[in-house]
Amino acid sequence: MKTKAAVKHNGSARRQELALRLEADLAHRESLFVSAARRVRERDDPEALHDLRVTSRRLSEALRLWKAVLDGREVKRVRRRLRRLRREAGPVRELEAMLELVRSYERLVGTGARESLLPFVRRLRWRIKEGRRQVAGLASHKRVGKILEDLVRARVPLRERFLTLPDPLAEAHRRADKQHRLSTRLASMLGQDASPKTFHDARIAIKKDRYAEESWILVEASRDSARVARLQALQRALGTLRDHEVLENALETYALELAAHGHLSLAREVAPLREAVRRGRAQSLASYRRLVSGRRSPARLERVPSKAATRDASADERPKLRAVHPHARTPES
Repeated sequence: MKTKAAVKHNGSARRQELALRLEADLAHRESLFVSAARRVRERDDPEALHDLRVTSRRLSEALRLWKAVLDGREVKRVRRRLRRLRREAGPVRELEAMLELVRSYERLVGTGARESLLPFVRRLRWRIKEGRRQVAGLASHKRVGKILEDLVRARVPLRERFLTLPDPLAEAHRRADKQHRLSTRLASMLGQDASPKTFHDARIAIKKDRYAEESWILVEASRDSARVARLQALQRALGTLRDHEVLENALETYALELAAHGHLSLAREVAPLREAVRRGRAQSLASYRRLVSGRRSPARLERVPSKAATRDASADERPKLRAVHPHARTPES
């Protein structure tokens, strides 16, 4: 029979182990973020901007989840800096996704439509180039260095609080459960009449829910990893739907610009591509609804280009392998 001293010792050892594992996980997330920031500054990797946003989001959500065992003031400062960086990079990443998708759809339309898109594609490429240059400045050594300094200070009380708090995981449980309820509620609101904003809010909530689950697997290996995969599939489907919506609106604006400048024949040539994107959007929505209902997806009559299949559309060379969180080594983030 174990004595009270032995039970206390085992509990203390368990807490120390969890603290060390959490420290290592935060350091790993930090290194992925730093690597992505460096690649953004170099501006020769088409996936760098995407990875910067993903790694900063994962790091930010981990800090939010484990805030109770960290320095709350420093956590707030780091998350504010990361959020500002993501928001600055967001519009540029949206342009990259738009270019990837339009290039993947070009093969579905005729020569006339492809030629009418040349000015549209050139404009996208120029805006992406300028956007990458601006974000590279925002991801400077100095700015990233400040984030790293704040991260070091945020981790200072981690080991002590794991040992002294009555239940160091209680607050993290509360935050994860709250995020799970939010994502479930927003996903349930995505009916036929749901607005684009509602879909966008649900995608963000599902993404945060997924990242929280990934963090929990670190300390509770028995948690259902299938739920992470399901959240990822929902997030991917909503992301594809969002990309189609943005491209469809951009093509409509472009066609109107052509018509306004008297290029009516070119404006008409854009119509087949817009129709293909509209069908792709409808298929993406149907795919999401099948995921929610649990039904398997039937064979498609027309394949909807995915992000994973079009990642190298904005560069002439094959993109480098991306650094991702160890619990989510998949082509989609």
